[in-house]
Amino acid sequence: LEPAAGFEARVARATAAIGRGELEKVVLARAVRQALPAGRRWDLGATLRALRSADPRAIVFAFAPGPGLGCFLGATPELLV
Repeated sequence: LEPAAGFEARVARATAAIGRGELEKVVLARAVRQALPAGRRWDLGATLRALRSADPRAIVFAFAPGPGLGCFLGATPELLV
């Protein structure tokens, strides 16, 4: 997983490229993985509420491809279709 400093460096490079006219728009993402303590269950609803609370204007999403395959979730300022 990418450390915060690596993500910040990518943001700086993208911002510079926009300033040079090389890009008009860029969407950067950073993966975050969180392990749960043994015996503790993850609460998807609480996680989505926390994302919504952090940015009420964001599009909050979650996708689980199947049982035991985890969940892809996040919050983005972009409209997802």
